[in-house]
Amino acid sequence: MLSKGELLFQGVARFPAATGADGAMRVIDVPVLGAEDDGIVEVAVRNGSASEILAVDVGGMRKFRPYPKDFGGKWMNAACADTLATLTTLKPHGLKVGDRVIFDGTGGGLTANLYYYVVDPLFLMTDFVFQVSATPGGTVFNIDSDTETNNFRYLPSPISAIPSAAGVIATDVYNCATPHGLTVGDAVILDANATVDVVAANTVYYVIATATALQFQISATRGGTTLDVAATTAVALKLAPEFVSLTTFAVPKFAAGTYLVNVAGLASKIVQGFAASPDGGRICISPGDQTYVEFAASVEIRRA
Repeated sequence: MLSKGELLFQGVARFPAATGADGAMRVIDVPVLGAEDDGIVEVAVRNGSASEILAVDVGGMRKFRPYPKDFGGKWMNAACADTLATLTTLKPHGLKVGDRVIFDGTGGGLTANLYYYVVDPLFLMTDFVFQVSATPGGTVFNIDSDTETNNFRYLPSPISAIPSAAGVIATDVYNCATPHGLTVGDAVILDANATVDVVAANTVYYVIATATALQFQISATRGGTTLDVAATTAVALKLAPEFVSLTTFAVPKFAAGTYLVNVAGLASKIVQGFAASPDGGRICISPGDQTYVEFAASVEIRRA
């Protein structure tokens, strides 16, 4: 273990003289810290500007993953029961409330290749029994048979690749030839050095709807309005690591400011069960104006 006050990281953000064109945020990437560094650390920023107050954002780089487990994509059989609208497995299903599943057939009146979500409003769920809804936290789906079975599997957010998707102008929906595996809230980015439709390269968009395993819609903001589709050209997308701010503090002109932060969040070593981006943490420093003389800001992270 490192002793109190010992230096963990040091970096510098340099701001050339700006007259409005270069008054931009500077980013300092913090490497993933070792497991022995867990705990509270002190992030100290020394402002070298005589005229600008600095806003400092401390956070982590992470991929947004609401469903932090993977059952390997295996299908499992479940017996349908219309009396209590339940599905029963012969071995533990491993699901929890909120998990997303997909069925490969129409047994019980369920629709194949459509997302369903595990719910348990009547506390009927056991290791072998579960219920589903057509929407997260919605009403229980009315199973219409007690003599049929259906195969289901847990469907997490994708770990890497997302299939190419072609837009449908009439509905502003993107269609994939194979299941995309996306979850509402996932951040995606165009995996190409080009602009296709109204989706720009190197720009983060957010999944706002996943009507089926083959269709999804995106927005410029998480939970925002649907982004229009202007053409039917296929686009290649990938999950985008995001900067998630843990805290923001201000550093006065020609002064130093410090803030205590949990290093597990800063380093983003594990996010909801998945290994985080190798970029580790991030510190973003922004001047209050876009007109200033050249200066630098130094950053130190020490054991608190």
